[in-house]
Amino acid sequence: MALSYEFLIQRAEQAAQEAASSLLENVKERALRSEKAWRTMASQVLETARNREQAELDKLAASQLANTPQ
Repeated sequence: MALSYEFLIQRAEQAAQEAASSLLENVKERALRSEKAWRTMASQVLETARNREQAELDKLAASQLANTPQ
C-alpha cells in the first residue's frame, strides 16, 4: 500500500502536537524524531511523484519527436 502525502503530513502534525504538549523530555524527543521521519517520508513521496511526472513528459516528448516527419 502506497502512503499518501496527506496521510504522512497528518502523522507529522500529530507527532509535532505530541512533542509540544509533552512534559517529559524523552517523550518530546521521541515525538520530534517521529515528526522528522514522517516529514522525510512525505518529501520522498512528493519527489517520487515529480520524477514520475517528469518521466511521462520526457516519454511524451520523445514520442512526438520520433513521429515528426523530417
